[in-house]
Amino acid sequence: MKSRVLLSVVLVTTVCVACSGSGAGKAEERKDAVRKDTGPNAVLGRMAGIAETMATSMEKAESAAAVAAAFDGYSDAMEKLIPEIKAVLEKHPALKGKIGRATSVEAPAEYKANLDRYNAAMGRVFEAFMGQKAEPYHRDEAVQKAQQRVSAIVDGME
Repeated sequence: MKSRVLLSVVLVTTVCVACSGSGAGKAEERKDAVRKDTGPNAVLGRMAGIAETMATSMEKAESAAAVAAAFDGYSDAMEKLIPEIKAVLEKHPALKGKIGRATSVEAPAEYKANLDRYNAAMGRVFEAFMGQKAEPYHRDEAVQKAQQRVSAIVDGME
């Protein structure tokens, strides 16, 4: 009797461990699928996330190096996404001229939420960079170089 109970416990434990491992794999597969999704909303969503990360980094920046790092982090991530952004703009001309604008009112409704997220994040970046906290870093050479890189990337999106 004891051996049957012990065997049952071992089998149940083995099944539980096996199932929990496969769930982790499925979660990673879902993340990979999201990263590989090249649909317009997926690309715009990733772009908005990159901008939100930069905005948060800028708001927390306490030095010129941190400001430059925030700009460079955005540039690094966006450089990887630019081919997808250009493909989306080519396939969906209604989005041209809508990215990085103050409002996405004229954008197609299905893209409005992610465009609004992106535009709001870029507004936060502007406020953080132009505010008193980051103002002393404007003349820093590394900040200027990083800012120029961001400008070139934003200009190159369309």
